[in-house]
Amino acid sequence: MRFRQHPVAVSADISEMFMQIKIKPEDRDALRYLWRGDKRGNEKPTEYRMTSLIFGATSSPATSIYIKNFNAEKYRETEPEVYRAVIKNHYVDDYIQSFETEQKAIDIAQRVRDVHREARFELKQWTSNSKRLLTALNETSEQKKSIDLHTENSSERVLGLNWNSDRDELTFNLNLARLPHDIMNSERPTKRQVLKIVMSLFDPLGLASPVTTKAKQLLQEIWRRGTGWDDEIDQDLATQWNDWKSQLINLKTKNTALLSKIYRRHHITATHLWMPARRPTQQPSTGERPILEVTFRHH
Repeated sequence: MRFRQHPVAVSADISEMFMQIKIKPEDRDALRYLWRGDKRGNEKPTEYRMTSLIFGATSSPATSIYIKNFNAEKYRETEPEVYRAVIKNHYVDDYIQSFETEQKAIDIAQRVRDVHREARFELKQWTSNSKRLLTALNETSEQKKSIDLHTENSSERVLGLNWNSDRDELTFNLNLARLPHDIMNSERPTKRQVLKIVMSLFDPLGLASPVTTKAKQLLQEIWRRGTGWDDEIDQDLATQWNDWKSQLINLKTKNTALLSKIYRRHHITATHLWMPARRPTQQPSTGERPILEVTFRHH
């Protein structure tokens, strides 16, 4: 939610983050591998050791986050806003934040870039709904030009979503084409197929939760009934599953208009998140408050 807490939004990513983090020489034996060359013949393999964090290691994301946060520690007292931006507004190598004014966005974004650069982390692929911010970053950066999305129908990916910064809209990018055709068209999928689809949905911002939560509830019920991994799910659940799939497909065509227009007229003074502890089939009682409530006041 902090990504659109304020009207001016910005995102960037740390280029080749894993490769910038070096492994101590005494620990590199744990990253040994054999290489026979391009021809892969019968010659004796050569032994190599990786010197940087590797992709595929389950520890690499956590290690990179630790290093990123460690590098920011020396700014905790002197530049607390920059420190918080590095600690609280990154998703592994993605930097996403929003600001009340363009000048504030420029000041913090430039300092975040400088802090990362001191540790040889280079922020690239800058994206913003502020053309002024992109211009400021380009004028003071030696890296390649930032992507200017102020063109029609242009968009950039932000944590699994397509963000058109000109219209300030998010489009859900579910990438269903990567799923096997037989799974998406199965009338009665197996438990394994259901899990494959549910776990393929990448939505760290949670904007698709009204749709994805339903699938997770169905998966819970499949587990309760003791269905085997390669057994077709019960017919009543299959009916609910197919209804959910139609919602999922429709979600691809939905645009989520962001709050930039609202910000021009109002200030958000309070946001209340509330979730009742009940079974999915239970109805809300009289007087219960909504799950999301936003309070505005006029300028």
